[in-house]
Amino acid sequence: MTEAAKDLKANSEEDYQYHAQITKYPIDIIKVSFPLKQVSEEPLPAEGVKLLEGTKKFLVSQGLAKSDFKLTDWVVNEQPH
Repeated sequence: MTEAAKDLKANSEEDYQYHAQITKYPIDIIKVSFPLKQVSEEPLPAEGVKLLEGTKKFLVSQGLAKSDFKLTDWVVNEQPH
């Protein structure tokens, strides 16, 4: 994901051209609709973790999740090849 985000940022004009071609929207609209600042090079940025924690607390408080849990329990560690 990190490499894909870096590549997207390095070749953003090509990506915007592609989206404009596919959607038939002007490129200026595409650039405003998909700002590069929303593309994170981190697999899960701190703000994303904060939002997930809030969602989890809500689900637990509403009884939609059976019990509380640590978000880190859901982390998949990459295994070396």
